[in-house]
Amino acid sequence: MRAWVGLFVAALAVGVLQATVLARLGGFLPLNLLLVMAVLVGLQRDLVSGAAMVFGLGYLQDLFSASIPGLHMTAWLLIFFLAQVARVRLSPDSPFTQFLLGLLLCALEQTLVVLLSRVFAEPVTFVSRQLGLIGVAALVMAALTPLFYPLFNRLLNPDYRRR
Repeated sequence: MRAWVGLFVAALAVGVLQATVLARLGGFLPLNLLLVMAVLVGLQRDLVSGAAMVFGLGYLQDLFSASIPGLHMTAWLLIFFLAQVARVRLSPDSPFTQFLLGLLLCALEQTLVVLLSRVFAEPVTFVSRQLGLIGVAALVMAALTPLFYPLFNRLLNPDYRRR
C-alpha cells in the first residue's frame, strides 16, 4: 500500500512540475518525467502491480497533455512490458545499464507515440530539427533514469533495505 500511495503522490508532484515549470523552462525540449517514472516502475515492480501503476501514469499523462485518449497508456504499457523483459535479461543495478535501458525505452516510446498519432489522428509532419530535439530529450530522460533509480527503488519496494 505504501508503494501505491508514494507513487500517486510522486506522480501528481511530477505531473504538476512537468505541466508548469518544465513547460516554461524547456518548452522546446519535450521532456517527460512521467515517462521516466514509467520506465523505473517497469524496471522495479512485478508484472501485475507494475502494469496497473503504469496504466495510471499513462492515464495521468493523457490528462495532462490533452492528447489522443489512451495514446500514452497504450505506449507506456508496451514500454513497461519491454522493461520487464529487459529486467529479466539484464540486471538494471548498474547506472550504465539503467542509462542504456532508459535511452532505449524512452526513444522507443517517443517513436511509438509518433506512429500511433499518425495512425489515430491527422498525420504529423516533422522537420529534422524536431527529430533531433526528440533525440536530445531521450538522452536527457535516459540520464535522469539512473539518478532517480535509488529514490524510486526505496519508494516502490517497501522491503528495500539500504546496505
